[in-house]
Amino acid sequence: MTLKKLIMMPVQAIRAVYAALLPRTAPVYPDSPHFDKVKARFVNPQPMSGVAFKDGLSIFLEMLQGVSQYGPKDPLPTIKPDWPLFLQDDDINRFIWFGHSTLLMRVGQQTIAIDPVLGKSVSPLMVNMRRFQKPAAAVKEWPQVDVILLSHNHYDHLEEKTLKQFAGTSTRFIVPLGVGQYLKPVGISAERITELDWWQSLDHQNIRYTLVPAWHNTGRGLYDNDKSFWGGYIIQQADDTVYYSGDSTYGPHFAEIARRFPNISLAFIENGQYDRRWPNNHMTPELTVQAAADLQAHRVVPIHWGAYTIAFHPWNEPVQRSVPLLRQKGIQPLTPYQGQVFDKNTVTEEWYLTLQ
Repeated sequence: MTLKKLIMMPVQAIRAVYAALLPRTAPVYPDSPHFDKVKARFVNPQPMSGVAFKDGLSIFLEMLQGVSQYGPKDPLPTIKPDWPLFLQDDDINRFIWFGHSTLLMRVGQQTIAIDPVLGKSVSPLMVNMRRFQKPAAAVKEWPQVDVILLSHNHYDHLEEKTLKQFAGTSTRFIVPLGVGQYLKPVGISAERITELDWWQSLDHQNIRYTLVPAWHNTGRGLYDNDKSFWGGYIIQQADDTVYYSGDSTYGPHFAEIARRFPNISLAFIENGQYDRRWPNNHMTPELTVQAAADLQAHRVVPIHWGAYTIAFHPWNEPVQRSVPLLRQKGIQPLTPYQGQVFDKNTVTEEWYLTLQ
């Protein structure tokens, strides 16, 4: 580590603490059925229990000790994206996974990025939750992005440094209610931002984007908890339907999404960063499989793993547990390499099984 990096680490930490302590004036959404007008915050359809004090203390102490032991011992195999294949002018929708929940999609001749996070850390303090290795391709290597979808404002899904690179572009942003307030400070003008409530849609360039329910929460500091909304997405183009879960605990909303959007060809579902102490934040692999069954998706790509350690389980445990169970239910999983261009019919390898 260079001297400059050593100096900058405490500076970045101080900035993060200052930002977290700084009160933020948040907009209110009295017309949304998911906004509690008394508490002035968004809510899930059912009350979600928080982390108990003793559990919160144990989590904090474990995090201070570090979580690097749960990461891979060696660099993960990646593939440099085949951009000509990704951009090929045909009727096949193609995808690239960059680890965790970051995706590029080529749908209907539009390039769509979802939750683009490529930085070295997803902790506001920058001293833990560090990326296992460099991403398969930096944003400057990406083709022009037409639309960016954001699921919520947590640091591992909304990264200011990455989003700043789209400040001088024509990229459209589609986000849940209230998330737009985090984009304007990084140079994204209001006319490029569309905010949606659950089940609301936007038609853009022959593609329909619908924000769908996810049971989760938001917050980047002490004063903005649940002041902005959260959700997943349905992306429809011609006769193809793609689903992205965002972050969610398990609930009846998965079956409701399937009822409203039958014949989901490909589902990207969170699978990782779970812990018994936060059961209402993320699903265990077994619940991820049940969510996939509820969605009646033809194929499933487990996401929310493979780039950062945010929980206390081995980096590849989520897919080691979920992939066999998906097959038992007759659902064919896809486990692409990071950077690999794939489509819903691609045959992928279980590359994570041979690594520690």
